[in-house]
Amino acid sequence: MLTDDERLALVVLGRRYLLHDLRPQPLTWKETAAQLTELQSEAGWNAKRVERLVTAVRIRLSRDGVPWLTREEVGEPVGNTLNDHLLRELLLSTTLVPPDLALLDGLEL
Repeated sequence: MLTDDERLALVVLGRRYLLHDLRPQPLTWKETAAQLTELQSEAGWNAKRVERLVTAVRIRLSRDGVPWLTREEVGEPVGNTLNDHLLRELLLSTTLVPPDLALLDGLEL
């Protein structure tokens, strides 16, 4: 179960996955925060807040037994791998689905 803020941040971060891009990659923390700020200018979004929210979701799912969501499991260099695995898991489990893109209405994509 995701909070509203977690869902919104993950939809922005994983927009390319929800749009079924051929080779999707997560947005950066900075890009995600900028788009969230465009959607909710008064909510205080910044790269660190996005990173903390997404990391909390990864840790929670990892504790529930979802593999490949920690640095220890993936190994170095990590790059976007942890967020890629997280987003793929959220789509596979249908926690995030393409209709969630409606949360981005009004955002210039």
